[in-house]
Amino acid sequence: MELNEDFQDVLEDFGEPTTYDKSQSGELDAWSGHIPEPLIDFWRIYGWSSFLKGRLWLPDPHDFDPLMEVIFEGDSEIDHKKCHLVSYSAFGSLSIWSEQFRIIRVSLVQGWVGIAGITDNDPVYDIGRYATFPFSGDVKTGYNAADENGKLLFNRAVKKYGSLEPGECFGFFPAHVLGGGGNLDEIQRIKALEHFILLAELQPLTLMKWEDTTMVPVRQIGA
Repeated sequence: MELNEDFQDVLEDFGEPTTYDKSQSGELDAWSGHIPEPLIDFWRIYGWSSFLKGRLWLPDPHDFDPLMEVIFEGDSEIDHKKCHLVSYSAFGSLSIWSEQFRIIRVSLVQGWVGIAGITDNDPVYDIGRYATFPFSGDVKTGYNAADENGKLLFNRAVKKYGSLEPGECFGFFPAHVLGGGGNLDEIQRIKALEHFILLAELQPLTLMKWEDTTMVPVRQIGA
């Protein structure tokens, strides 16, 4: 099996992933029609994996179904059962594939959700062209977080707390929404699913859209 050109370009930029688990072929076949096929091909070759020394993780989406329910259950437009978490960063930025609206971005730390398929009347294109959407960040500075002085945290957090294991993330205690400053001494290594659910429950998430270079609120998720 050969990856399409878009994924080959991703590997040139991001480097080879670190595979930590693989799924049975039949389980991957079941994703057909629900996830872009080139992404399924990537899973067949590399399985559930991480990039950039643990800044970016591509897990089994089924592991995060409970989080999709917490974030989107009760929303008047979004069916959480058709939302599949495809990647997350070490600090809780999520890339989600929606069978209804295609790409969904979520910042759990900042409390916003971006869905161009809702806010921008994003037209329908060939689904395959969206398959590399988890890899939209900058290789050198993306999938990271900065402290209150603007200094990037990931490498310093790894040095102080150790490398992330599969299923882990770096969390701030106290969380930003509870008054935390987002500094190195406030970080803990913690289970990603549990921490992401906690962040989603601490504050109402807001659907945002871009107007020129500014993000403006549209409505509360769950309304």
